[in-house]
Amino acid sequence: MNASAVGKLTPTAPYVHRRAVDRMPTVLRLYEYCASIAAGRPSEWTVAKLRHRGRTVSWLNYPDFDKDPHPRIRSSYQVDLQSLETSHTSYADSVNRPLFHRKHEFLAPDDRDVDRYKRLTASEVRAGLSNHRTSSAQRTAGRQNSSAVGASSGGTAWCGARPREVKPCPAEAS
Repeated sequence: MNASAVGKLTPTAPYVHRRAVDRMPTVLRLYEYCASIAAGRPSEWTVAKLRHRGRTVSWLNYPDFDKDPHPRIRSSYQVDLQSLETSHTSYADSVNRPLFHRKHEFLAPDDRDVDRYKRLTASEVRAGLSNHRTSSAQRTAGRQNSSAVGASSGGTAWCGARPREVKPCPAEAS
């Protein structure tokens, strides 16, 4: 995956958006394909997670990926390629579902939305809401407090010194 131009590599797995799966290196495409043949691929999924250890493939469903600046996961379908066991997890009723951030990192560099998502991430970094020193729970709390604004603004970055003091950032000069 280090040589891949698409997706995000974490210490445990590469994550690749559905629109970029066909641009993964052949060995990773085969890995995802084998899982789909072994247990079936769900019809609704947004991001594929190809775990290094344990040899599992998960398809994560973020149905509002292209509509919400920080979509929440709805479900996950996982296939263990060693045992061929499957599991499905629904997050639909979860109170504090994880938020998706830095969306551009999961796409191919030439994807139609990469520039827009990069601007969103840059705004959040400037506002102190999307950096590695801020915990995921803090980012989640801050965005949940302002979710009504985020949903109506379609990509507004959140400003504020602390997550409880969020407000939309002023519009950037073009």
